[in-house]
Amino acid sequence: MQMAMKKPHNDRYAIATLQAALDAGINFLNVANFYGMGRGEYLAGQALKERRDQAFLSVKCSAMFSPSGTFPGVGAIIGDRYPAMVMKLAAQ
Repeated sequence: MQMAMKKPHNDRYAIATLQAALDAGINFLNVANFYGMGRGEYLAGQALKERRDQAFLSVKCSAMFSPSGTFPGVGAIIGDRYPAMVMKLAAQ
């Protein structure tokens, strides 16, 4: 899986990588809405769909995206980390 600024990998490759990590005994996965512009969260969910009891999932709230799905800039990453922002991100 990748950060938002890199070219995305094939979804099957990303899911297989996460499942291989689980097979190897890695049980802590870290995702954020910023990774792959939300795609990382989706792919982690796909990888864990049948194996949810085998991993701990850490989710960060970092950046807000515009309604069109574009990233508004660094200010959104550095911006507000208060509960209102977390609730706003959760509603997206």
